[in-house]
Amino acid sequence: MLWEQFSMFITEAITVEPWVSEDGAGGQVYGAPVSLPAVMQGPNRRYIDPRGQQVIPRSHAYVGPSPLVSVKDRVTLADGTVPSLLGVDLMNWGSAVDHQVLNFA
Repeated sequence: MLWEQFSMFITEAITVEPWVSEDGAGGQVYGAPVSLPAVMQGPNRRYIDPRGQQVIPRSHAYVGPSPLVSVKDRVTLADGTVPSLLGVDLMNWGSAVDHQVLNFA
């Protein structure tokens, strides 16, 4: 499905703070927050995390193609929770990214 079609089902906005670096004390430093319209969906498939482990995400967020989200970024859902981001799937249409699927633990 293309983002243009997904966007008809936008249910909420999520906030993404891009990871910038690690500070001297080992804490994470994030950039300015960006609000992204999102289509939220519950678990429906297995996912292979970066360590090669099979997990079932608790939820997914479908967001537009820009800005690109990284697993190091901090994502806050509309209800205020900050889930672990297992991975980001880039969904292409032709040679361009059409939308992203964020997979949350």
